[in-house]
Amino acid sequence: LELVKFAPKEILISDDLYRNFRKNNILEDFAKIFTPLSNSKFRIDYACSKLRAFFGLEKIDVLKGFSNAHLTICGIIADYLF
Repeated sequence: LELVKFAPKEILISDDLYRNFRKNNILEDFAKIFTPLSNSKFRIDYACSKLRAFFGLEKIDVLKGFSNAHLTICGIIADYLF
């Protein structure tokens, strides 16, 4: 499993994905390092609002070179850490 190479100490995961993993006994070895977060935090609009607030931006346009996936990940991390 590729995840083992990284030896993560914590993995942020949506509530739905966490429940699915637990229900189907997927990645049981990593269950103790999963941190389930509200599904709403994984929406692009929510993540962009967190990035705007974090960086003091009026518009997210300055980050247009990033994909929605990148912006969502960064927004989740910014929200989680701050």
